[in-house]
Amino acid sequence: MDLNAIILDFSAVPDEELDPQGQAAYRFHYLNRGKYGIHTSHDGEEVIFHEDQFGHAFFDKPDKKSLIKRRDLPDERRLERMRWIGPLIRGEVAGSECWHVPSPTGRRRPPNRLYIAWNQLYVVWLEPRQLGGWKFSSAYDVVSARYIREKYCRGGGKIWPVKPAKVVPRD
Repeated sequence: MDLNAIILDFSAVPDEELDPQGQAAYRFHYLNRGKYGIHTSHDGEEVIFHEDQFGHAFFDKPDKKSLIKRRDLPDERRLERMRWIGPLIRGEVAGSECWHVPSPTGRRRPPNRLYIAWNQLYVVWLEPRQLGGWKFSSAYDVVSARYIREKYCRGGGKIWPVKPAKVVPRD
């Protein structure tokens, strides 16, 4: 799937409309049950999207590496790439991977899921649910592949794509 073909355009949206229009897009694409949404991951597991996760997922803190204007606005780049989340967690993006990794808070068990679109340097974080399955946490661009490997994948293991088993021909 060509992720660039499904980018949402927020370039003409005035600053004061970024939050409400971003929330409306999030509701439209992911909240198929009112205040939450149920979707499916690449391996058939349930992924829950919550309405109140919008702030965590689409706002960024301003710093020297960030391009956002103010902390009280959603990150326009995150909003534009919102539609990338679904295809990535469903396993429809060529060259992508899914990892089980320790939580950024240090929790190792159960692990978080990290989906990586290497060509776009884009990641999606899912957290485990007590009832099984996953809940959407956040999604954003990352500075470099090296940063993903060293900061996010360290201590984790790739679960997808899995290298196919070697087939031994039978006589």
